Amino acid sequence: MADCRCKDLWSLGFDARITKEEFNRKIEILNAPQSIANLFFTAKEKILSDVEEQERQLKRDSLFVKQIECINRRGKEHIILDAINDFLCYEREEAKIVKKGTIVSRDFETFLTNNESRWKEVFFSYITKETYSDEESNELAIKVYDSLMQRDIRFLDVHEINISNDYIKKGSFHKLADIPSIGWHPDWEKMFKAL
Repeated sequence: MADCRCKDLWSLGFDARITKEEFNRKIEILNAPQSIANLFFTAKEKILSDVEEQERQLKRDSLFVKQIECINRRGKEHIILDAINDFLCYEREEAKIVKKGTIVSRDFETFLTNNESRWKEVFFSYITKETYSDEESNELAIKVYDSLMQRDIRFLDVHEINISNDYIKKGSFHKLADIPSIGWHPDWEKMFKAL
């Protein structure tokens, strides 16, 4: 644990030291009951209070937003706004926590890798044929998206994700869709990989 934090601090140009008290605190956190583990993540509303409208507008051109825009569904604008907020909250929380050293960047990378595997599981359970009509593709994109956004996931299989911090789960999927490593539409690779 301490080595991972030290490595992250060194890569950011900070002094990398850990005291015995910090080490003991990390051990206590790892052994703490689930209610304590929930304290790792800030509530979404608190993070959003610091987000400027200009930041939200800048994300409108992001690939993860374009992937949602290609889906024809009711309430799309609301879904896009939620996705932007979740994406911004995820990025801010990741930066804050890694700098603090509670959870290291490698843990977030592992979480993203695990969520990419979860996406594959869901995506290929719905997408079983090579081609679909436009209407079928749209319906499948909605199913894949909704299924992942509603899926019960824990951070690193330990820390609970609940209604106040579900941006950790949702934001991570939007981050993957922004790369793009994942997509919702059956033809997402043809549509978005080149971008």
